[in-house]
Amino acid sequence: MNRNRNVSPRSAPSGAGSMLSKILVVVAILFLGLVVYTIINGELRLPFGGGVVFAFDREQEQTQANGLPAGTVAVYGCPRELPAFTKITRDHLLTADGLYVVPVVEEAIESNGLFRNDVEGLQRLLGRVLRRPKPVNFAFKESDFLPKGTRPGPSAGIPPGKRGVWVDIADVRGLSDLNAGDRVDLVAAESVTPKAATARPKWLGQVTDPVLKTRLDGVAAMPKAEPAARSWVLARQALVVQPERERKLPEGAGKKAATVTEVLLALAPEEVSKFSRALARKVEIVAAPRSGQPESGGAEIEDSQVAAPAVDLEKLLHGDGGTPGSLGMVEVIRGGERSTITVPRSPEESAQKTSPAQGTGGR
Repeated sequence: MNRNRNVSPRSAPSGAGSMLSKILVVVAILFLGLVVYTIINGELRLPFGGGVVFAFDREQEQTQANGLPAGTVAVYGCPRELPAFTKITRDHLLTADGLYVVPVVEEAIESNGLFRNDVEGLQRLLGRVLRRPKPVNFAFKESDFLPKGTRPGPSAGIPPGKRGVWVDIADVRGLSDLNAGDRVDLVAAESVTPKAATARPKWLGQVTDPVLKTRLDGVAAMPKAEPAARSWVLARQALVVQPERERKLPEGAGKKAATVTEVLLALAPEEVSKFSRALARKVEIVAAPRSGQPESGGAEIEDSQVAAPAVDLEKLLHGDGGTPGSLGMVEVIRGGERSTITVPRSPEESAQKTSPAQGTGGR
C-alpha cells in the first residue's frame, strides 16, 4: 500500500514565482530611488552620452514654492513702513514667513543697487540708516540709505558742517506743515523808534554853504514821527531735517505739564549764533520757504534798516566804502568874497572817485 499522498499543484513551491517577486521588489526600490534622485537633482541623465531620460523645471518649482513669478529673483523688501533715520535690523525684515523679499528681474538688481536675497545681500543691508521714510512692499536700494557708519536718529539727517536746532513753531511763524528736505530762510524783524540827535554831527562843520548847512542841521536833529521797523536775515537755506514732533515739557513748580511742537532745522554755525541772539531779544522771526522746483533762482532777501537822515546825508557828501558822495562843494567868488556852495557831482567825477572840484565864478 502506497503511503505517499499526492500534493496539490497549487500548494507546490514555485521557484520561478519567488524569483519574480524578488525582481519586482528590486525594480520598485530602483524606481523609487530614481524618483528621489530626479527630485533632488531636477533631471535623470544616462551614464553615457550625456542624454537626459527625464527632467522637470526645477527653477519653476522653486519659484512656485517661494511665491515668486517665473523669470524673477528675490531681493529684500520692506514689510512695514519705516521712518527716516532708522537703522535696519533683522527685526525690521522678519515676517511670519521669514525674511521679507519681493520679486524683481535679474537685470534690475545691479542697476538699482538692490540687495539680493543671499548672505552677502543681507550683510550689506543690516546696519544701514534710512535717508527717508520707506513705504511697505518696496525693495530696499542703495539710494535709500545714508553713508555707511551714519548713526541712527534725527542727527543722521544733518549735513556735515551744519548744526541742528530744535525750533518751537510758536517762536517762528511759517514752520508748520513743512516736509523733510524743505529749505527756508529765517528773517527777523523788530520795531525801532529813532530819537532826535543829541549832538551835532561833526561832518556838518565841513559844510560851508550857509543855506544847505541850515537845512542839514534841521534834518539831522529831526526825530521820526512814527515807529519804523528793521529786518535782517538770520539764516539762508536752512534745511528741514525732521518735521513737526510733539515733546512733553517736564512739570514745573505749580505748573501743569505742557506740550510743544518742534521742527529740527540744520543751520550753519554762524547762523545758530544769530538765531539764538534773535530768540533772546524776543523779536519777530519768520520762516520763508524756498521754491521746491528744480530751477528756483531769483534775488536773495536783503536786510532792511531804518532810514537815518543824518547818516544818509553824510553818505551823500562824503560817500561810503570808498565810493564818493553824489554831492560836491564848489568854491565861488562874488564881489571879492569867497564862499562855498554844494552842487551835484557829475557822473564822470563820481566814476573817477575825484575830490570835490573847485571853480571860479564871475564877478
